[in-house]
Amino acid sequence: MNRTCGTLLAALRNSDHRQKPFDYWLLEDILPDAVRDAIAELPFSPPDDTIFDGRRETNNTKRIYFTPLNQRRFAVCREVADAFRSYQIVRAIERTTGANLRVGQLRIEYCQDVDGFWLEPHVDIR
Repeated sequence: MNRTCGTLLAALRNSDHRQKPFDYWLLEDILPDAVRDAIAELPFSPPDDTIFDGRRETNNTKRIYFTPLNQRRFAVCREVADAFRSYQIVRAIERTTGANLRVGQLRIEYCQDVDGFWLEPHVDIR
């Protein structure tokens, strides 16, 4: 278990469960300070010429993920992905939310929303 796992487990234990207008959880301090700082220092600039129409997919070609390549290039990407892949975190998310993550796949996007960005309300998956 890496340092991110412990911080994330604590955040899940202390999460604020809201039920209106649907079930969701608010988490605070999910990453250790050093991990948060390392993510902020990744050499990815916010995309230029983004279109703000309320749909994230409009800018799909400019989105950045913690892909296997980025996990090899940047230790912090690997650490965060490893934490979310860990048995302890998967089980804690399932216990906290009631979700079944046994058949899912992990995708971590590095979002850098800038002034003017907005996202229309949506639900991706039932």
